[in-house]
Amino acid sequence: EPCMKTQTPINILNEMSTITAKVIADVAFDYQFQSDEREAFLHDLSICWKEFGEAPTNPLSSLPVTALLFPGLWRGRRAAKRMYGFCGKILQAYREKSNAPKGRKEHKLIDMILHDMEYVDDAERCRDM
Repeated sequence: EPCMKTQTPINILNEMSTITAKVIADVAFDYQFQSDEREAFLHDLSICWKEFGEAPTNPLSSLPVTALLFPGLWRGRRAAKRMYGFCGKILQAYREKSNAPKGRKEHKLIDMILHDMEYVDDAERCRDM
């Protein structure tokens, strides 16, 4: 509606990414994004995808000596670290919520991850999230 009033085009990719992130967070992880969290998550996801997913990696970037020459690799690692921390936050939020009466939702992916005893620790759980 605001786009209709200002006659500006809609960025479909951004809108679909936002909707998808909200749905996955709610359905799989029983988590409702704050607006700034969602934007930060999508930004970090975009960086990780660009640095680790879509472009072929330069073989020199994996060497400890030459890794310093690739600032994109630094950005990707920092973004991945923030996403990892955010997954820890989601895990903790669900853990607190599931301790309340009728708080546990066994059909959610987060519940399955949290109560799967094959995981050694939360770090391993966050990597899978």
